[in-house]
Amino acid sequence: MLAACLPKGYLSPIWLLALIIPWLPELKVVPTLARSPVGRRRALLVLTGFLLFNLRLPPLPQSGETVQLEGHWLAGRPAAARVFVGGLRDQPELRLKGIGERAPAAGSRFRGRAIILPGRSGSEREARLLTWWSDATESAATAAARVRKPTPRLHRSARITRFWPASTRPLARALLLGERSTLEYRTRCRFRDAGLAHLLALSGLHVGLFLLLCRRALTLTGFGPARAEWILLPVLPWLPWLFGGGPSINRAAFMACHILLQRRLGGRPVAGEALAFAACLEMIRTPAALFTPGFQLSYLATIVLIVTMSRMGNPPQELRRRLTQIAGRGMYASLVCTLSTLPVAVTVFRRLPLAGPLWNLLAGPVCALALCLGWPTLPFALTETTAWLTRPAAGAFDLLRELAGLGGGRFPLVLIDIRPPTWTWGLWCLGFRWLLRKRGAWGVVALPLMLFPVIWDRLPPFP
Repeated sequence: MLAACLPKGYLSPIWLLALIIPWLPELKVVPTLARSPVGRRRALLVLTGFLLFNLRLPPLPQSGETVQLEGHWLAGRPAAARVFVGGLRDQPELRLKGIGERAPAAGSRFRGRAIILPGRSGSEREARLLTWWSDATESAATAAARVRKPTPRLHRSARITRFWPASTRPLARALLLGERSTLEYRTRCRFRDAGLAHLLALSGLHVGLFLLLCRRALTLTGFGPARAEWILLPVLPWLPWLFGGGPSINRAAFMACHILLQRRLGGRPVAGEALAFAACLEMIRTPAALFTPGFQLSYLATIVLIVTMSRMGNPPQELRRRLTQIAGRGMYASLVCTLSTLPVAVTVFRRLPLAGPLWNLLAGPVCALALCLGWPTLPFALTETTAWLTRPAAGAFDLLRELAGLGGGRFPLVLIDIRPPTWTWGLWCLGFRWLLRKRGAWGVVALPLMLFPVIWDRLPPFP
């Protein structure tokens, strides 16, 4: 997680384990049948051993080294004339660049010799290929045609949103169907600088609302709540495929599977157990996912939300006080999520949107409204005669885009190129521990400690 502290440059999940493992009882991650002290210790040892066993990826080479490479070539892309860019499945943080009329074919076995150059961040490396061999190659023209050819996913989403209003069609595809390839780079930058990039990476908000709408539709057609949940259970594993995959959508789908199954079997769902279940499934499927920023951002934010939100009681019944308390809780949740993901945001992306919690408080309800209006109206976008029914949803998407434009385009408040001293992350870890373990005023004291790496560093000028 703290790539600045690691000599090998990996975004190592060992930091995440060192922070979370000692406080698993606080998260109630230990299975219900192993709540005794002896059973808890055994469960922690087994889980720790399992996690460490899966951390088996090789370390990144250092800049200036000449290394031998071997692995499976991922689908590359042409960067310029006679230049191709790609990577190895076994080295997810190593970006390979070569020159030639031909490029390795996607999925082919690859061997080569390369010189290592610094990457775009401390957790990445770029390798300039000197010599290489692959058991299958494709010409530059074939690679260019493959990149230009629309994928089946893009073709399917374009067909579904054919008569959607053109102004919000790319954003609607990204949020409703997970197809972000047609989203403008400027729009992505505005969402990022406003602190709303997590809305484009489909996660628990999208899965929760999608399941809620499906459950409501099933109950309206005559199915009872229990039978509706049994019908939704086999659908959940297909949601990552439906929405394009990614650590956040995988986590949300796996957690929903665990919670629904526990409810149907008569148990009492525990959010911490569901999170551990999702993490174990993700590590079994793709151990390399632990080293990706998306995995760490998603799980750090979810851990803090589970702990902090469980300490808050029910809001009051009076409408005015209820709305005020809900707004305050939303602001606090957005703030603690921003601080809990601070190491990844700073060491990987070198940017920190300071007004992110405020824009999240405004954009969260608008995004939820756009999703609830958008999914039911997707069938009406297939024909031109009923396309007018999509206009309310398109209006909500327009409002969300305007909020992102205000926060990330017109009024950007972003610290860039942040390089805190390594030792300041120790105070961040202490604040993170207090945020998870302490209650009341101690949680407030933890927040400045978690922000200390940015406060200590010389603040760069605003862009």
